[in-house]
Amino acid sequence: MTTLTIGPHRFPEVTFTGPAHDPPELLDGLPAPLAGYLRGTNGWIALGGALHVRGVCIEPTWHSLPVARTHLKRGYELGRKDVCFAQDGLGNQFVWRDDRVVRLDAETGRWQDCRVDIDGFFAAALAAPDRWLGHQYVRATPLAPGQLLMAYPPLCTAEAAQGVSLKAVVAAEVIDFHAELAAQLKDLPDGGQLRIRVT
Repeated sequence: MTTLTIGPHRFPEVTFTGPAHDPPELLDGLPAPLAGYLRGTNGWIALGGALHVRGVCIEPTWHSLPVARTHLKRGYELGRKDVCFAQDGLGNQFVWRDDRVVRLDAETGRWQDCRVDIDGFFAAALAAPDRWLGHQYVRATPLAPGQLLMAYPPLCTAEAAQGVSLKAVVAAEVIDFHAELAAQLKDLPDGGQLRIRVT
């Protein structure tokens, strides 16, 4: 594992850096602050998997900005100009929207305004990775590139307070599971119960 320095930020425990820009013209369509970060290094995974910043590429699909948007749009409501530029190790998404970063809680589908721009997001996430990225979970269960953590029971449930089991799973499967969970929780009243069948 190495440390990657981009602008004023040092990203530790880097396990992956993205391939060449493909197609490179997609970079010009990104918001300037994000494009500035991706011009030199086309996305990366840092903090042992707790932070994945996607890149402008088609392959690998799990690292691709355009593929991520298409995939996430199937399960969540996205704005026309939303850029799904990063995720944490649990599959929560960080989206560039209206010149600031917003966070999608993947399990519930709820949005939170992080009240920072992209520089502020990286600074805050690196200063407090447990709070911003759930880094404590990744420390316990290492992630290979292309994987996310699946927590059972889901962290949004009352039962999770008694403890959860964590498993490294292919990222697309975790995203799909969370989108389905969020869809079921959408109309569930507070205190309601949901049955999860493990197959």
